[in-house]
Amino acid sequence: MNAVRITLRLSTFALLTSGLVVALAVQEVLLIAAPVARRHGRSRLFGLWCTAMHPVLGLRVTTTGPMPTAPFLLVSNHLSYVDVIVYGAKLRAAFVAKSEVAGWPVVGPLARWVGTIFVDRRVRRDVTRVNASTEAALDDGLGVVVFAEGTSSAGDEVLPFRSSLLEPAARADHPLVAAAIGYRTPPGSPPARDVVAWWADMTFTGHFLTLLTLPRVEARVSFAPAEPIDADRHALADRLHRTVSGLHAGIGLGDQTGPIGGRILTPTSVSSSEGTASTPEVPGSAPDARPAPHPEREPACP
Repeated sequence: MNAVRITLRLSTFALLTSGLVVALAVQEVLLIAAPVARRHGRSRLFGLWCTAMHPVLGLRVTTTGPMPTAPFLLVSNHLSYVDVIVYGAKLRAAFVAKSEVAGWPVVGPLARWVGTIFVDRRVRRDVTRVNASTEAALDDGLGVVVFAEGTSSAGDEVLPFRSSLLEPAARADHPLVAAAIGYRTPPGSPPARDVVAWWADMTFTGHFLTLLTLPRVEARVSFAPAEPIDADRHALADRLHRTVSGLHAGIGLGDQTGPIGGRILTPTSVSSSEGTASTPEVPGSAPDARPAPHPEREPACP
């Protein structure tokens, strides 16, 4: 069954991605003299691709809180490359990603074509260029999503935020929004921290193929109201971290809350309209059952 599911999903993924590439190429020609319209078109096409990818990955997304409208700078925790597919379907935005992503097969060229803003964390001065690109996207009327932890994690906690990428928010008038994202897996599947979150020394290919075996994945996004601007980006990073941590702690399905890496259960009687409730992880999958993620060797996803 898993082999059939993987084959069908990989085939659909390839078909959808090929269609996106063709649509982007045609748009580049048609809008060659209209850079702002071209940027918005890339975002719309990517949003359609992300929406189409939800059934391919078995994603079921629930959102709470006021969803922002562009332009905005959104700051979120980061668990996986799946985050981009979830946010990309809901928001018209560009994403900030580490420069290494640009060199990945398939994912790298696709990220470049849809207008991802790449940052080279090895070059301190590159932040200036990235912040300028972020401001340009905001001025063009797009949203920008920043994963301020600087890397992905297992989701046990929100890692400290890097303030350098918040400079545009500290000196601009565009809305600033905090959000948190979390996942649940169905009964009989490993916890989300092991098969949806992408962290530590997980390889992309192995992780993606395992993800495709899951019958479904429940994603929950919680948006906070727009945050006030603070000219001190360090103070702003601390405040946003507290807000995202609070949202992260409250993420659950239905009327239940619990660890982001929990499983979905379907008991005989629950109050949730989706018929699900979270439960603690089984022995052997508790948060301390695996080594803590190492910031320098964790994959930072787009």
